[in-house]
Amino acid sequence: MTDILILFLLLTMLCWDLPTDSPAALLIKPLRRPVQFLGLWHSWAMFSPEPITVHHQLSAILHFCDGSSQHWSPLRAGSAGLRTKLIYARFWKYEHSVMQPDSVPLQNELCRFLAEQAASNGQSVRAVTLFRELRRINSSNCSEVYDPLQREQLAHWKAPRQAAAAINGEHPQ
Repeated sequence: MTDILILFLLLTMLCWDLPTDSPAALLIKPLRRPVQFLGLWHSWAMFSPEPITVHHQLSAILHFCDGSSQHWSPLRAGSAGLRTKLIYARFWKYEHSVMQPDSVPLQNELCRFLAEQAASNGQSVRAVTLFRELRRINSSNCSEVYDPLQREQLAHWKAPRQAAAAINGEHPQ
């Protein structure tokens, strides 16, 4: 049984980045969603002839009903401990999925989750703005590793009026 599992994983990994119309890629097409759900997908972009030249990170600003705001950023790799690093690897894949242009439902769910987390701490969230923070990676002969930080807005989520009223203890009309 273990041999079959190993063979299955090797076949999936080898066929993952093939063109979508190739017979091998069509063979594993039904497996794409479970593989992505389990966080087992991979990307060869780092090793390609033209490797990735931009460093992306996700961040958010929570706008509270009292007019204040708070910056949020997800777990980062520098966190200590094996368990935290394993969680980070899983979250990095989630973060990558959220930053894709076609992931508007996922972006809205993350914003809603952040608002609910703040509400559980007694804070009323009026809106959440998600950003992709990016820095271009310079060539090895430059004195600076990265260019200055740039921000691109991914989503702006507003709390539904009834939800915001319930958080504030009001009764919506």
